[in-house]
Amino acid sequence: MRFNKQAVNNILQMSFVQGLNYILPLIMIPYLLRTIGVENYGRVAAAIAIVQFLLIISDFGFNFTATQKIAVKGKIDNKLISTIYIYKIIIIVILLITIIGLIYIKNRDEILFIFGFFVFFIGQSLIPAWLFRGINKMVYVSLLTFISKLTTLILLFVYINQTTDYYLMGLIYGVPSFITMILSYFIMRTYGFKFVQVSWEDLKEELSSGKDMFLSNIVGTFYTTLNPIMLTLIAGPYATGIYSTCEKIIGVLNSMTNAVSQAVYPIVCQKFTENPYFKVKKYMIPISFLFFGWFPPFILVVSLVLNFNSEWILELVNGSDVPNGQISLLNIMIFIPFAISLGHLLGIQSLLPLNERVSVRNSIFKGAILNLILGTAGTLIFGVIGMGTSVLICEFVVALSMFFYLVKYSKQNKWNENVTIYN
Repeated sequence: MRFNKQAVNNILQMSFVQGLNYILPLIMIPYLLRTIGVENYGRVAAAIAIVQFLLIISDFGFNFTATQKIAVKGKIDNKLISTIYIYKIIIIVILLITIIGLIYIKNRDEILFIFGFFVFFIGQSLIPAWLFRGINKMVYVSLLTFISKLTTLILLFVYINQTTDYYLMGLIYGVPSFITMILSYFIMRTYGFKFVQVSWEDLKEELSSGKDMFLSNIVGTFYTTLNPIMLTLIAGPYATGIYSTCEKIIGVLNSMTNAVSQAVYPIVCQKFTENPYFKVKKYMIPISFLFFGWFPPFILVVSLVLNFNSEWILELVNGSDVPNGQISLLNIMIFIPFAISLGHLLGIQSLLPLNERVSVRNSIFKGAILNLILGTAGTLIFGVIGMGTSVLICEFVVALSMFFYLVKYSKQNKWNENVTIYN
């Protein structure tokens, strides 16, 4: 394990961001349920889910590939950034045309609702968090997130006071996001960014670079959102409620994994260009193990502690008696974050800096196919326990597949061959 000052700072900054992402809903959701009601809150939740999916299309894997390239160069790349923004603007224009077409079939409130979330999408899409991670300036991600969340909270309490105010929720999210987008542009300018002319070849090159991670994100999103749907169809909504509660609990650990992984990723990318591995006896170990290798054991220890306190945790979360079988389900699912952290170590932190994006994509595809088969069969035979077990198995299969790809890479002795230094 190795920590340098930059890694520690990055982890603290990203942990702050993840903390805000969890604290804000704890304040907002109860208030929204009391003011706009369950039905309108459902509309807001659906709109946010659509925006999150559209952001996957807009990001197109750039949050990995662009971060890597900028981290390796160690400075702003005007052509790269301009190319990515051209792609994002094309997506925004396509969505704008679609929204204009909806004007004639929606009333005024619905149009304002949709337009607000469109503004939210623009802001989230054009905030260059990937750039700030690449130049190891996580402080800007933290600052912009804090400004956005605080402004959202203030606007919420000022303008959302009754059921009919729900149509303003798009702007409640959109205005702060748009403001932080503008602020981020001025921050970029201080580091020497300016728009430059790019060609279609530049655009195709970046899309080609990001396509494997884009497909991985799409497949990963589908197979995680598909589980509750399958569970509802096979075992009923009660089983889905039990499963979703456990999923929320392990989601806290998964957010920790994402925060730490994003924090050390640009540093690992830099280190791979200097020396991609270190030797332990005759074995070549990726340099990423020195920076992220400590985290899976840490998550395992946390999972074990939570496993022994699962009943108390569920009583705290449910606020009532724990449903039958939910303790057993949580005792199984609590180890999913450990499997996911192994996937981050072997995939994002090791294979991606080696430009083995296809290996990461193939591993996730295998997990998705297996999840569809095991999830269906497991739920039919064992109910909700079968679904939880199948997810755990699939995440370990993804990590194991990445491990075999890494071993294969090592045996082929390509360590210095595929590590690209971007000029």
